Amino acid sequence: MIHYSLAVLYGLFLMVHVYLATTGKKIGSLFKGMINGYHEE
Repeated sequence: MIHYSLAVLYGLFLMVHVYLATTGKKIGSLFKGMINGYHEE
């Protein structure tokens, strides 16, 4: 049961982070900033 609970929490963690990473001006703009180090204003 603990293994399943941790897997569900990890899945939620990943989904929330992917969602938050796609909330920039364009879908990939925040990912692009993570790669090249520049943030679009």
